Amino acid sequence: MGDHCWVGVTCRTVDRSAFEEIGFVVERENDDGSVFLTQDSANHAADSELRELGRMGIVFLATHGPGEEYGDGAYASYGRRFLHVDCLAGGLPAVEVNADGNPDPDQLRAVRQYLEVAAAAKEIITGRASQPTAPARILVTLHVRGAGSDDFGVVTVCIPLTEIDWSLADAPRKRIGMEDVYELDLRLELPGEEPATATWDRS
Repeated sequence: MGDHCWVGVTCRTVDRSAFEEIGFVVERENDDGSVFLTQDSANHAADSELRELGRMGIVFLATHGPGEEYGDGAYASYGRRFLHVDCLAGGLPAVEVNADGNPDPDQLRAVRQYLEVAAAAKEIITGRASQPTAPARILVTLHVRGAGSDDFGVVTVCIPLTEIDWSLADAPRKRIGMEDVYELDLRLELPGEEPATATWDRS
């Protein structure tokens, strides 16, 4: 059971396998290095699957037909920005007009953001621009015990290097490697409790 519709995706040839793995079939390979894939019966317009690919940083454009509980729509994914808008049957973004004759401001803002992301994605997909490199970052993963011996949770904190305050460092730097990290201080602050600290060092 579900609410199925047709979905068409345009992406770079190098990314085609990511879409094939979730049920899309190649319909056409274009001269500009892009590829067009379709899925005739995608549940809920493959929304969750496409959002996951967007979170992975895959650049693509997509349109879908109507289902039983939703109309036509379009997706744009670029630089981990993922947007969906309602569309007319021809694929153009649609904005509702209020009773006062003015376009809905939230929908208008969403369409403008979509057009911006879609234009940037098209430049990447057709090879007219290079895909931006993700900024260097530090990932801290906490493994937290639960009530039972096999019960645990995991949370990851991401800190881009550009957001680190180097003003207190002995030597500010633009590059960092794992060998440069010799100590890690962790401070946990919970409401109503004294802060708890722990230190890890390479030695």
